[in-house]
Amino acid sequence: MNHKHLLTITLLLISPYIFPQEKHMNLDDIKIEKYTELPYKNVFDYCDWKDGKLITLYNDRFSTLEVTEKNKLKIKKLVNFSDGDCIFKTFPEVNVIYGYSGGVTQLFYDLDTNKTLLFEPIFTRRYWARGALLLDSERKIFLLIYGHMLTREKYDYFIYDLPNNKILSSPFEQESDFLKDVLEVRLGDYLFLCRERDKIDRKKITNNYYIYDFKKKERIDNELTAFLSTLKYGHGIRYLSLEEKIIIINSYDAAEEENLFITWEDDFKKVRAAPFFIPAFNDKKVDYGIPGVHLNDWVVFNIHSNGLYGETVYKLGFSNINSPVHVPVVIDEYFESTPYYFFLEHPVYGPCCFVEVEKNGKKTIRMYKMSDVQKEIVKTLSEHGK
Repeated sequence: MNHKHLLTITLLLISPYIFPQEKHMNLDDIKIEKYTELPYKNVFDYCDWKDGKLITLYNDRFSTLEVTEKNKLKIKKLVNFSDGDCIFKTFPEVNVIYGYSGGVTQLFYDLDTNKTLLFEPIFTRRYWARGALLLDSERKIFLLIYGHMLTREKYDYFIYDLPNNKILSSPFEQESDFLKDVLEVRLGDYLFLCRERDKIDRKKITNNYYIYDFKKKERIDNELTAFLSTLKYGHGIRYLSLEEKIIIINSYDAAEEENLFITWEDDFKKVRAAPFFIPAFNDKKVDYGIPGVHLNDWVVFNIHSNGLYGETVYKLGFSNINSPVHVPVVIDEYFESTPYYFFLEHPVYGPCCFVEVEKNGKKTIRMYKMSDVQKEIVKTLSEHGK
């Protein structure tokens, strides 16, 4: 484990003593007030891409989204390849945009060949498309997930060769019961972190983790999977970085919920875990908006509070995964609902979060620089250090 992560784990363990709960420190004291207002762009959905860009659906078309040096959002159409009614994701490592629509239709756009493809591997309304996972990055082979229309616990997958537009394996050829183990997250070509189904009641998903190698067709158990299998039911992975050897996972039951910061050394050995600590002061509830919303270790979280008449109001905040202590820095105002937001790499200022705000019927987009947020974090740590 590198020294940065060891320091983070150590300080996470002592953070309740740095920020003791009994002092009821006012969360509003750690806030970001500086932002830049940008001309409004109505952006619907987005996915991570590369080169400082996102992929978005704009005017019902796949487009790139970036920010210019002059603080303007720039949208460039890529392809007329969507009817606007699809769920999509990106595979930047193989230059592919994927979507699924209408229950059975799979959509692919390969930027390397500039080819588009609408693909329907089965002709039935009983099983619906549920997404795709990259199996082989060199050959552009995907797992296409299909699930039963009425029973979300039942699903299986096709193995699909995109360049040759060919199904390599079909669950219907194997008379599948559509009760495969859950593929939680991709760890690399042919490698996936999985959760087992119950051996007796196959519709139930257990807490037992393992890694499956599709190439060798073998199960792998190690220290990381053993640790994850000890966690309480209901956990889900919020953030994963294989390069940095980090997982943030949410673990909860009926009485308790927490986010764990997990690291390991080579070959998934010497696993360490500590609470991912963002303090919830003043009886405010913190909801971590970590999945898919991060850039260079920055994450967004929501704070739920009760309004004057008991209604729920929201604040938005930021934190840095690799800060010595996960200090929350909030936007100093309340919203009626969680605002729409996304991260982009600014060519001058680095990571920035863009927040869509509606006031008096008018929408604007604000740009918050994470460099300004970092200044507040450093200031807070310095003050408490004194």
